[in-house]
Amino acid sequence: MVRNLPISTLNNILIAVAEGNEASFEELFHLYKQQVYAYAMHFTHRDSTSEEIVQDIFLKLWLHKEDLTRIKCFEPYLYTITRNLCFNYLKKFACERALKQELSLSQKTLEDSAESTVIYRDYENLIQQILELLPPQQKKIYTLNFFQGQKQEEIAQSLHISRNTVKVHIAKARETVRKYLAAHIDLIIFLLITVFARLF
Repeated sequence: MVRNLPISTLNNILIAVAEGNEASFEELFHLYKQQVYAYAMHFTHRDSTSEEIVQDIFLKLWLHKEDLTRIKCFEPYLYTITRNLCFNYLKKFACERALKQELSLSQKTLEDSAESTVIYRDYENLIQQILELLPPQQKKIYTLNFFQGQKQEEIAQSLHISRNTVKVHIAKARETVRKYLAAHIDLIIFLLITVFARLF
């Protein structure tokens, strides 16, 4: 909660933001960004993730700014959507980690089986096709982040670029990968079924 901020002042800011006033939106951002960040850190314990959540929260507020005047209690609403987004990020992080572990297990299983040469080749081709869709710099950053587990800060330092640039590349790469996987879902299901059949 922002101390010593009259409700009337906050309401005036929200009304101005709802009308598209960018200066008022910037004022709202500076009023609450630290509180949102601290609240997100309580759940994620990750600096980069918490900063990303702050950006996503305020982007959401701006995109739906017309709804701000209908919110009776802004601060509880802000903390509620922050908490929900934190949970979504944690689920996403858990799924990505599980996917990497599954891909690693699947690859080892396929490599260890002489009968799985064709399947393993399809698996390798699928991964390579996904990576080839990405521009060179994006491909390098995504490989370092997703397959080698490097953090955004580490990638930024090693490539001598800003962390925000790394973040943008990763976001774009993930969107490309998501679209590709959605378009090739039949092959993915076939590979997973084959792998699981050999595991049990």
